[in-house]
Amino acid sequence: MRMKALAIIIATTLGLQAASPAWAEAPAVPTTMKVGKLDAFAYWFAKKLVLDIDAALKGQGIDSKVCTFRQGDPAQDFSYPGLGQCLYKDFMKSMKTEQLAGTVYTWIQDKQGRYHPIEIQWRPPHGGWGKLISQVIEMRLEKPLYAIRNFIWGEESAEKIRYDEFLVGDLKIILPEDPEALAVLAARGGVWAKNYLAKVNSIDVHFAPTANEQGKVVYDGALIMNQHPAEDGSVESVKVALRTNVNVVVLKRPFYLKGKIRQNGASEDPVPVLGSEALP
Repeated sequence: MRMKALAIIIATTLGLQAASPAWAEAPAVPTTMKVGKLDAFAYWFAKKLVLDIDAALKGQGIDSKVCTFRQGDPAQDFSYPGLGQCLYKDFMKSMKTEQLAGTVYTWIQDKQGRYHPIEIQWRPPHGGWGKLISQVIEMRLEKPLYAIRNFIWGEESAEKIRYDEFLVGDLKIILPEDPEALAVLAARGGVWAKNYLAKVNSIDVHFAPTANEQGKVVYDGALIMNQHPAEDGSVESVKVALRTNVNVVVLKRPFYLKGKIRQNGASEDPVPVLGSEALP
């Protein structure tokens, strides 16, 4: 449930593509990785229950060979094959703190075989395991809970929003600046990649629940692409306002993803509406 939701957001975001220099010095490409130990078994077990995020991303043309989770406190690096195990490690550490637990790095190869880092700053929902489990139960049982509450207490109670964060949390993705790396990413992306890839400095993704429509929670949010500073120091941004009623715990039910794009306060142009068929 958790990793599947993250796969959708990361695959969609990287599919749109943007570029930036790393804000902190990235670690070197790891030459040794943790394999066959407790962490590897825990992730193997998790993806059997949920989703193999590496397979999901590979389906979108994003083939991560290796990753490093740089933990903040205590400072320590954990390196694994692929990307999923680092995100899983990040998530597990985040359940024990309200702060950013660390940063995930992964690397892509350009046509010359050189590696370039991608930095992912991920803040899962706050509140630890208790709050997370409560939200997952609400989402898993959205249909029967709505029916019961509507029958006993009425529509107003049934359509009350009972959590205040998107299950995936907040994401910041920082991509390499090297044109060779960007060429590889642009080739894997769509029209947006070709339009914005060379201009954007960083990407932020945030959603929050804003409505409940007959038991289906609606989230409003934005994907913000901050461009490289101009010569005069000014910074322009492209904001994609998004609305969705996706339930990342029950992805089999139909959902929509609607968006509008706004650049520097200009009038909004429609973005194609995506739905259940957009799953990775």
